[in-house]
Amino acid sequence: DRMEAISDRTSSLYFELYHKLKMAEQDYKLKKELSEFQYLSEASRLRIKVYQNIDVAADAIARSLKLDLVLRVGEPPLEVERETTTLQRLSQQVVLYHDAKLDITPQVLAKLNEEYRKGKEQKPPEKKP
Repeated sequence: DRMEAISDRTSSLYFELYHKLKMAEQDYKLKKELSEFQYLSEASRLRIKVYQNIDVAADAIARSLKLDLVLRVGEPPLEVERETTTLQRLSQQVVLYHDAKLDITPQVLAKLNEEYRKGKEQKPPEKKP
């Protein structure tokens, strides 16, 4: 009797179940979107935290080496892609040449690893105007 009502697309049971199905689909879609948003927000928060830790470590290393300027050097991987994308990536590259002897990345990584092992949250030093 119930199966007949379900297969009869004009029955109230069919419409009730169809409505519940559509509501469940909407609920799933909203929960999925919310989960994705929460994930992206948390990922962004963690990236910012990592960048802040890198900034603190680079600042400490630069001060200890009495450096006046530290630049981020990143070689954008040039792959076959759209011309506009390649040009954008190249235009984002700030440093065109650097002597590898000036690279403080190993010291920064060592400091980050040391702080991580200690379980410390790095606090930014007070910047002098």
